Amino acid sequence: MKTFFYVILLLGFATTAWGQDLDVATIEVTQVAAEVEMGATFVDVRESPEVTDLAYDLPGTLHIPLSELPGRLAEIPSDRPVILACRSGRRSVQAAKLLQENGYATVSSLAGGIIAWQAAALPVRQGYPTLEKKEAAPSMSCGGHQGKGMGKGQSASCCSKKSGESTASCGKQSSAAKGSCCSGKNQ
Repeated sequence: MKTFFYVILLLGFATTAWGQDLDVATIEVTQVAAEVEMGATFVDVRESPEVTDLAYDLPGTLHIPLSELPGRLAEIPSDRPVILACRSGRRSVQAAKLLQENGYATVSSLAGGIIAWQAAALPVRQGYPTLEKKEAAPSMSCGGHQGKGMGKGQSASCCSKKSGESTASCGKQSSAAKGSCCSGKNQ
């Protein structure tokens, strides 16, 4: 009977140790904002549909799905701490291991993922917009005039790269006071 008890006890320890990744540091949800404020990079490794449905509302969050991470490592700074997050913490551990294997020194996984984030009543966004480019409407305002002659699906801009040149069919420039692209700003 005593031997049976020890076997059960050893099996319990073995399965607990097997399920944990002791070489990947974890961070609690309550510590994330302070770490990001001190310069850590926060990376959400969930897939795009998950992020569109529910996203971390944390300024500067990078969204790089785990499936794309190997080809997008260059987007993550290696000279500062990186916090990886997912839904529950499982994928973020995989992502952390990948970063460690590629020379990232200070990497951690968010314990419990967005599930723990929500349980702690931390801010989230629902219906987060995708990062895909959207085409301009066929009739775009330019300096108070409507663009003319553009077909469906065509996009227009008030100005070309050179400040002051109109590329919209209205041929007018918006005033710099209105802060349009024709002002030469944001070129």
